[in-house]
Amino acid sequence: MLEEPNIELEDVKSAQTPPIILAGEHDIFKPETFVRLEAAMPNATLKILPGYEHDSYITQYDMLYPDLLSFLT
Repeated sequence: MLEEPNIELEDVKSAQTPPIILAGEHDIFKPETFVRLEAAMPNATLKILPGYEHDSYITQYDMLYPDLLSFLT
C-alpha cells in the first residue's frame, strides 16, 4: 500500500465514465493526490469526507449512500 496508487495521471485522462473520487479528510494519502487526480480526469467529482480516515468511510459505507445517490442521479 505504501507504493500505491501506482497509476500515472496520464493513464486516467482517457477515462470515459465520469468518476467520483472519495477520500477521507484524514486519509493516509496527501490531499493534493486527490486534487491532482480530479484535475486529470474529465468530469471527475471529488468528495473529501470530513472527519474520516482512509478506511473509516469503507467500514462505515452506509454513510456514503447520500453522496453516491446524488452522484448517480
